[in-house]
Amino acid sequence: MSIRLKCKTVMDGPGPHEKIVAFGRDDGREEEVVVPKALSEDDTLPVGRVAIKDQSVLIELPVESASGNWRVWVKSDSFS
Repeated sequence: MSIRLKCKTVMDGPGPHEKIVAFGRDDGREEEVVVPKALSEDDTLPVGRVAIKDQSVLIELPVESASGNWRVWVKSDSFS
């Protein structure tokens, strides 16, 4: 099931139809992802929900993050 994760645009690029977005992880750190501009609308990103534990949700990203992660734990209030 796809859900929308809140994110913010860091910058346009590296390609003309891409942008870098960032979102907060459940440990307080920030994760960055390069995505097609069309994929990130209204400062949200489609992600898959994998697991829920306490107040955190394990999500699967549509593309690999800058740190090499495909799955990341985020806080349960990170969705729109």
